[in-house]
Amino acid sequence: MEKRYTLTNALTLNATGNKYNAVAAPVSLPEIRRHAMHFSFNFSMLKQEGFIVYKICREGDEDIWQGLVGFRYSPGILDCANMETSNMNKSGMAL
Repeated sequence: MEKRYTLTNALTLNATGNKYNAVAAPVSLPEIRRHAMHFSFNFSMLKQEGFIVYKICREGDEDIWQGLVGFRYSPGILDCANMETSNMNKSGMAL
């Protein structure tokens, strides 16, 4: 289930209304730890508990994470533990 997905017109710049494609891609525990200061929730803990964690970023700009989502799949159930936008998006900055 750890695939990369393109999400068409998934991100909107509030200042202009411009829409951008996003990419959802799985991230490793070391990557999560390197970006931990940009999020309030402890996604490292989720990863260690067996959840899959995906970064959400603007297509073509995958070094800047717009958000994270952690979930776990079992037959017939998709358990979403948490999703969060990055701190830069909470303060009114966009993309």
